[in-house]
Amino acid sequence: RGAAASEQGALRIEFDACRTWLAQRAADAPGNYLHLLHLLDAEFAWASGDYLPALRAFDSGISHAHRVQRPWHQALLTERAAVLHLEHGLRNSGQQLMVAAYGLYKAWGAEAKLIQMQERHGAALATPPRIALGRNNQARGSSSGLTSDTIDLLGILRASQTLSSETVLDR
Repeated sequence: RGAAASEQGALRIEFDACRTWLAQRAADAPGNYLHLLHLLDAEFAWASGDYLPALRAFDSGISHAHRVQRPWHQALLTERAAVLHLEHGLRNSGQQLMVAAYGLYKAWGAEAKLIQMQERHGAALATPPRIALGRNNQARGSSSGLTSDTIDLLGILRASQTLSSETVLDR
């Protein structure tokens, strides 16, 4: 994204060669490489200013990394997607993604990365104010650290992780 126009042609040639190599690996072993190919595609689309394809590629990569149980890749994809959302003013979804990435890194035990995230994205890691409609359709705020939406999301995430970790179809 920050390359000078005079450097972009050579960088594109190098990127295309690397992407081709990774695409060949992903065709042979999608469980090991497909989510990384989505990461490359997302980063390239983002660098090219194609934000919707970038969002879609990040989403596909996150989903695939979760299915094949690549926790640090899932964390990286989620963090980068969060940065894209925040960069484009999508504060709520960006903060949710950043908090999710932080949780993934924490579960993986990446203590140094957690410190780096606090330094770089501290504001995005703060619990965002939530406005939800209650049963009487009046707005209500939540000032606690965990909202019911967060608890629900964590429950869904944990259930999907448990289900996807099963290797015996009968179970």
